[in-house]
Amino acid sequence: MEIARSLGYTPDQVARSLKRGKSRTLGLILSDISVSFHADVARGVEEVAQAQGYSLILFHSQESPERERAGLELLKSYRVAGIILEPTGKNRELEEALVQEGIRVVEVDRISGAKGVPSVLSDNLQGAALAAEHLLQAGHRWAFVVGGELGLTSCGERTEAFARRFTAGGGAAEVYTCPSTPEGGYEAALRYLSRGQRPSAVFVTTGQMAQGVLQAFQEQGIAIPQEVSLVVFDDPPWASLVSPPLTAVRQQAQEIGRKAAQRVLGERFPGRPKILRLPTELVERASVARLADPGGSYPPDNPA
Repeated sequence: MEIARSLGYTPDQVARSLKRGKSRTLGLILSDISVSFHADVARGVEEVAQAQGYSLILFHSQESPERERAGLELLKSYRVAGIILEPTGKNRELEEALVQEGIRVVEVDRISGAKGVPSVLSDNLQGAALAAEHLLQAGHRWAFVVGGELGLTSCGERTEAFARRFTAGGGAAEVYTCPSTPEGGYEAALRYLSRGQRPSAVFVTTGQMAQGVLQAFQEQGIAIPQEVSLVVFDDPPWASLVSPPLTAVRQQAQEIGRKAAQRVLGERFPGRPKILRLPTELVERASVARLADPGGSYPPDNPA
């Protein structure tokens, strides 16, 4: 080996993995690494992987089942030790086949329902309930929910949990579905603004959509929180920098990545659940107004 090094030889890791059966490499498939939540998940995965001597291969699915499938097939050909992915939900059978072949698979942020595949994600139900309770305590009784794509675990759970808690507290929640993108949020905000009478509060289920909502409000000269209160699920870095700073539900993104990597590398936890939900935290800033007359925030057909 010393002679090989002196000649500038670099070992072929793929060839080594073929000989050993598996490589000391993990695969990570996320929808969009430019999103701060996903970047933090990746940091958490990388931290654990490096500490245990594993390298990391990253793919972007861009929410495309075809790109996701191609990434899974390529990682299989590399004989990776395990795969962590944010699933589209359209390749469950392939996930199950990989597990059957001895490749550990762990999902993050979403639950596809693939057999034998654990998931690590935020406690969306708890976080959305925190947001609803905060608005109720501030006197709001009519909320517009920018739900995004309800087929995605994160958006669906947050929308359902918010509406359930807000309604139980005596409020009325209107849900608007749209693409879970800044463009989708912008479209939702325009729909909200086109109404004659509007809910006093808006709850946005992702940071990406919140960007579009803010853009629309700024373009139309809508003052937050004087004209509308705003709460967003997720706490991207920019949420504390905009004016006013946004009240947000903070997720443990890096810890989600760490826990997923620990699971895919086989660390055992007695009695651990197949689905691990990490608690969230409500960060109160300046985007929610306290209403002196809660009755004024009810929808017209639901008076206080």
